[in-house]
Amino acid sequence: MKSQVKFSFLKIWLYLLPYAGIHLLFLTRFPHMHSDESWLAGLSRNMLLQGDLGVTETFFDAKPRYPHAIKTLFHLLQIGMIRAFGYSLFSVRLLSLIVGCCCLFVFYLCARRLFRRDSFAFLCMLALSLDVQFIEAIHFARSEIFICLGLCLCLLLLLSERLTRRLVLLAGLVTGICVFIHPNSFLLACSCGAVLFYRCGLRQKNFALIGWYAGITGAFAALAIGFSFSFDKDFIRHYLANGQESFNVLAPVGEKIGEVYGFFSRIWSQSSGTYFMPDIRIQGVLFLSAAFICTVFAIVMKNEMPEQTEKLISLLSAGLGVIAGITVIGRFNQTSILFLFPIGWLLTAAMFSILSENRCAWFLAGAGMLMLWVSLVSIRPWLSTSYDAYLDRIAQFVPKNARVLANLNTDFYFEDGMLRDYRNLPYAMKEQGIPAYILDNDIEYILYSDELDFIYQNRPNFNPIYGNSLFVEELENFCQNNCTPIGSFFDPVFGVRIQNLIGRGEYGTVTIYRVNH
Repeated sequence: MKSQVKFSFLKIWLYLLPYAGIHLLFLTRFPHMHSDESWLAGLSRNMLLQGDLGVTETFFDAKPRYPHAIKTLFHLLQIGMIRAFGYSLFSVRLLSLIVGCCCLFVFYLCARRLFRRDSFAFLCMLALSLDVQFIEAIHFARSEIFICLGLCLCLLLLLSERLTRRLVLLAGLVTGICVFIHPNSFLLACSCGAVLFYRCGLRQKNFALIGWYAGITGAFAALAIGFSFSFDKDFIRHYLANGQESFNVLAPVGEKIGEVYGFFSRIWSQSSGTYFMPDIRIQGVLFLSAAFICTVFAIVMKNEMPEQTEKLISLLSAGLGVIAGITVIGRFNQTSILFLFPIGWLLTAAMFSILSENRCAWFLAGAGMLMLWVSLVSIRPWLSTSYDAYLDRIAQFVPKNARVLANLNTDFYFEDGMLRDYRNLPYAMKEQGIPAYILDNDIEYILYSDELDFIYQNRPNFNPIYGNSLFVEELENFCQNNCTPIGSFFDPVFGVRIQNLIGRGEYGTVTIYRVNH
């Protein structure tokens, strides 16, 4: 038995290692680099150089920023990669790829526990690994893939045939650790809470286990809050104020519930602000069909097949918990859709088993090949783009140690503390004015993208991204009257941030101005 288990694990890693090697070939090309990646990595670099986890971003000075302990583990892991491989998009994305491969391995264990067939579990993992939404996550230097790993670990624990206090405490420990990865750990807690409410509450009438989970998760949350107060004595007020300003998280619950349909509609139609949103309509149809069929099966067969139906309802509860968590937070960020994908693929595999016991493996293999085709179609157009080429164009005009005002996506080129992002300007405009802000910060160069003209012409549609877009007019006047243009280049991908403009060719000209001091 042990030899069979070792062979199974060896087989999985014989797939995952070449899988990782292939992804290394286009790790920095797909998806296109997003400023969130330089935002997080830039903060990690500043923490490393200052030797202090309580610092804030150097590229935001007029924009209010307050330190907190949530995400410190994520930044520590990024710091390790930066120390090992240097400050680059590749090094921080490599971390996501490594975590993604671990996530696939744990997902395989979940599928094997659920279906008790090694080959079927492998096919289930194969389908997830080839899914473009998952591929995007393991190529993206954000924390979603870490929370996804936490979700798979918790599912592995909570799908056990018999829930014990030890398993529940371990799930609480995983969730608690994720508190120091990202606030999206709340979605993980909601998912686990929904499973525990069904299995321990409704089924076993053992609410003490729910209390153990809530206790250990709450202890970690309290620890994070305590550390946050050591960084910022007014942490709660600042944290809520930032969430309200950026994401309207304090909106009434009824208003948040009303946003759920719009959230999924935007994902279905690939409507996005600045994030790349792949076409996942096929997965949407599969997951919705699987949820419906599994629900009907669980209702009809609850007496004849109690063990199987309990696991199906647990999976459905986990998915509903994620959706409930997204709704309660009210942020509705497209990247959080990832957390439904491991659950969705497990339900899809279960649906195939229900529809045809003999052909379910063929159905699942076919779904995996369909995902491969969808991913190739989605990824191929981006293989010709190059973020390094974008930085090379900037290097032709501006040295790395120059003080610049530019888009945050340039931060991987400049030395620490040299960049100021556009998003400072709405605040600077209200306080001292943009000319005074530029002169007070000793800005030497301004990288002006004509995307800013589009933002200004369509104000206030993009205020949630850049703040009050009236700053564009004042910045443009300053560039014309107090600067000398020294060059320009065109980049339709990295010269813009708004997803609907990327690659269209209408915008993306970056003009470099030298400030006349």
